[in-house]
Amino acid sequence: MPCLPDEPKFPPSKYFVGHTDSLTCVALFPDNKMIISGSYDRRIRLWDIGSGQASGEALRGHKVSVDVVAVSPDGTMFVSGGGDGKILIWNTTTRNLATEPIQAHQNKINSISFSPDSAFIASIAGPTIKIWDVGTAKPIMNIKSPTSERQVAFSPEGGRIATISHIAPDEQTLRIWDVKTGKPAAVSPIAGHTGGLLSVAWFPNAQRLVTASLDRTIRLWISETGCQVGHSLGGDATWMAHQVAVSSDGKLIVALCGDKSIRLWDAITLDQIKLVLHHAEPVLCMAISADIRFIAGGCSDRKVCLWNIESITQHKYNSKPLPTLKPENQQDVSRLPLDLFAEYKPLAS
Repeated sequence: MPCLPDEPKFPPSKYFVGHTDSLTCVALFPDNKMIISGSYDRRIRLWDIGSGQASGEALRGHKVSVDVVAVSPDGTMFVSGGGDGKILIWNTTTRNLATEPIQAHQNKINSISFSPDSAFIASIAGPTIKIWDVGTAKPIMNIKSPTSERQVAFSPEGGRIATISHIAPDEQTLRIWDVKTGKPAAVSPIAGHTGGLLSVAWFPNAQRLVTASLDRTIRLWISETGCQVGHSLGGDATWMAHQVAVSSDGKLIVALCGDKSIRLWDAITLDQIKLVLHHAEPVLCMAISADIRFIAGGCSDRKVCLWNIESITQHKYNSKPLPTLKPENQQDVSRLPLDLFAEYKPLAS
């Protein structure tokens, strides 16, 4: 897809300054009032969106870079994963560790995702996928993927996780796993991209996913059938999506691109929105707020940037309902229980 003519560029509405090295990860709290960020400076910082200032002192605990941060859906906890292979679980109120540090992996942690009930987290390092009980900080499942995986994402109903591979030339696939059995879902793996996968995100109805790839396209998939939805997005020679996200109402696709920008699509029509969220330096990571008012980005110039997109979401999308896809000859995933791990015991150490 060629560049849209005369794309207006919108700079951040706020900057948050305090890190001493490039940003690696950002997330927003579900109350839409705080941002959390991690950096190569080995620090975790929290930021108050309203005041534009740091919320408390920087948190330390990783010996090397902080590579991943995630906030629990109930907002009571957040986790960090580092280049030291450790996972730290933090109490949001006290800003202290809620459990002992977890030496989760031998290598750098690539991704962490909370289950929708905030009771479990999934982590990835290389081909190893682990699921942890947040309360006890104990592993309850190990999954060995045939390929090195880049990202893990719990499905909104909690019964599945999605992972993506990006290294092996014959394994440029999206995989969906049953978290109760640890086995691949019936349609897994899902193939279609011609380059390694870089990012995956679920739609809130759990019936679609979106992926970004080194083949410079963004694609949508039906989770129950593995079929692609509509046409591919992107395909421009001047930029490539490194990260994708979906708004909480399922109407907006957000992509972090490699040209110091963030681009948006209408998730219903698959039309690109004629504007670009832009920063003077590369944006390395991003997250969208639950109320769809803000997009936060972590940048190479050590800043956290914040774009206010409320005018876009209010005026363009609130009138369009998200169409519902019925699973084809499959169990209705919306009826799956969240307490899928109730019968599991911690793995022996």
